[in-house]
Amino acid sequence: MEGFLELVCSESKRCGEIVTHLLSFSRHRPMLEQHLNVNDILHKIIRLLKHKMELQKIQLMMELTTPLPEIPGDLDQVQQCLMNIVFNAVESMHGSGRLSIRTHHNAAARMVEIEVQDTGVGIPEENLPKIFEPFFSTKTEEKGIGLGLAVVYGIVKEHRGDITVESREGVGTCFRISFPTAA
Repeated sequence: MEGFLELVCSESKRCGEIVTHLLSFSRHRPMLEQHLNVNDILHKIIRLLKHKMELQKIQLMMELTTPLPEIPGDLDQVQQCLMNIVFNAVESMHGSGRLSIRTHHNAAARMVEIEVQDTGVGIPEENLPKIFEPFFSTKTEEKGIGLGLAVVYGIVKEHRGDITVESREGVGTCFRISFPTAA
């Protein structure tokens, strides 16, 4: 009986996440712009994922530039964007690994840059051009439906930012996201 309850709970959670991603992807809601501190958002995300990282024996390295200029943006959207990237990095490391998160202010370009690097399984080269496409996924059906990175891409672009990725199979992946600083 307990096994069935766990299954119902996990499937309910998965369905909820699918609906959330579908709604985020299909519905454009107005951006509630405010000035955001990216470092504060990253600290919150790490607090949420700390237990999972400890269970997986993932070593965390954070190099956050302080002070870091604020960015204009929607808190919920930017937090969802960064949470998806960090969560994907954690999930890519099976059993152990190292997660490095860095922030930097590129004063010349007037951008805040975020780098999330993992020592996970990496992304096959032939999949790199497709990772931001809706419904593209290398995960099993139970793990995802391929909207996470499409949503991330949309949020970054809506915030006038940029996102790039470098990856090598068996070595890991590095996502770089940049957002313009507040005027």
